[in-house]
Amino acid sequence: VIPEQSFPVIAITPTVGPSPTPPSNPFDVGGTIAMALRRGGHTNLWALVPGRPTLTRLTAGPWADRDPAWSPDGKKLAFASRRSGSWDLYLLDIETGGLTRLTDDVGFEANPSWSPDGAYIAYEGYANDNFDLYIANAGGGAPLRVTRDTAADFAPAWSPRGRSIVFVSYRAGGPKPDLYLFNLDNPDEDSSVTQLTNTPDVAEDEPQWSRDGLFVVYSDADSPLNIVYTKLADATGSTPIESTQGHFPTWSPDGTGILTAFQQSEREFVAATTLGALSTSPIVIPVEGRVGALSWTFASLPASLKGSIAEAAEAADAPLWAEKVTNPTGLQDTPYALVPVQELRAPYAVLSDRVDESFAGLRFRVIADAGWDFLQVLDN
Repeated sequence: VIPEQSFPVIAITPTVGPSPTPPSNPFDVGGTIAMALRRGGHTNLWALVPGRPTLTRLTAGPWADRDPAWSPDGKKLAFASRRSGSWDLYLLDIETGGLTRLTDDVGFEANPSWSPDGAYIAYEGYANDNFDLYIANAGGGAPLRVTRDTAADFAPAWSPRGRSIVFVSYRAGGPKPDLYLFNLDNPDEDSSVTQLTNTPDVAEDEPQWSRDGLFVVYSDADSPLNIVYTKLADATGSTPIESTQGHFPTWSPDGTGILTAFQQSEREFVAATTLGALSTSPIVIPVEGRVGALSWTFASLPASLKGSIAEAAEAADAPLWAEKVTNPTGLQDTPYALVPVQELRAPYAVLSDRVDESFAGLRFRVIADAGWDFLQVLDN
């Protein structure tokens, strides 16, 4: 259990030196990319191994899993899940397939970030009508609340040097958030928090540290061009640099490239760009489904999958509805019939036979989630 009034002590001696020579293709770094991916109406975790033609499914179930984050050694994956009814944090052991629940309460916990020694996890939590930052022992125990400001604090990322956390907050009072640094050597929030960005036109989000702890990469949640920036982490006056485009930016394991996700022409892609090469085209990999957060590790998936991962890799989602189409005449070119929809209030309460069951599925899902039959009344 973490002591009540102290932050964890993490002994880290970073190796600071010249950056490695970036490969011409950032995906040549190898390793494993974990992602949240929405398919078949559900969001679960999947793994992309550069060079392999197919993805490997890591979790499966009729719920939502999000925010995967590799441990420093690549042996565990922290993530948020709603599988038990509320949003909690879980740890997935990649070698054994074992699953451990890290938090257990009715609040919302998400966006886990590992300490560089792999002993602790910082995360965002929503309780008492406010977002704040928390730290949990990766081995279990009561979490420690880090911030208490009345403004929303979220999306924490633990520095590779161990003694600071970058996060997003509205505590400046503006309509858009900024980035802040929390100094873990000083438990007094009033003096330990430093504002890192002050950009009224940018809605900072999804910050991630570079491998050497010198830079922070982050996205602009309001950018129509999905601009991703990098900025020196120790200089509040330094100018952010436009580095690439996309969402959910994360660094390649060697620190020479940035991975993002983006959508184009109704297709989803993950893209890797060499740092400082905004003018060059990124290397892209198409992905089936809607990509959520990304995390990249040097570690490889085991040759033999075990436990829950082995089960998830073979799982198939049941269809959300079954469309029943009837050809009233038996002729090939006959138009599809118009089918009356029960209890639908509309000028013409009929739908094409190709979509009436899918409409019913959507309607009942809205009733279940919202408690309101919103789709019962239609204008046309």
